[in-house]
Amino acid sequence: ETPLDSPSVMQTRPDSEFLASINAAGAMPGLVEFHVMYGDVFLDIDLALFGKAVLHHHHSFGDLLIPADSASSIPNAAHRVYRFEARFGGQLELMGHGAREMTAASLASVRNLLPPVQHSQLRRNKEIQRKTLEVLTA
Repeated sequence: ETPLDSPSVMQTRPDSEFLASINAAGAMPGLVEFHVMYGDVFLDIDLALFGKAVLHHHHSFGDLLIPADSASSIPNAAHRVYRFEARFGGQLELMGHGAREMTAASLASVRNLLPPVQHSQLRRNKEIQRKTLEVLTA
């Protein structure tokens, strides 16, 4: 806890009284249809040694602020989940004494470093805007 934490930040901490109260069994209204839309920035790394795959690693960073496992569910409430993802990754091929790396993500500009499903970009994401309108008008 720091002096810079706002009341809303304090309420959304995993161990907050506020979250415990709204996540309690029976706290969510039963006649409401819930939809969860979240961003998931993830990294896939494949490692090969002399052409033979030796490792595949997948790591999710959520939307770079909120973890995907937290953002993708509403405890004690039926809900539909919509995952919007940005994949970064690469392949590393080890051959003899050298290594060659090929990245899937374009790092040509700083703008490309912020994926469209990063927390502060979610409301600007055209795909998420389209899905939100679809859900609201269904």
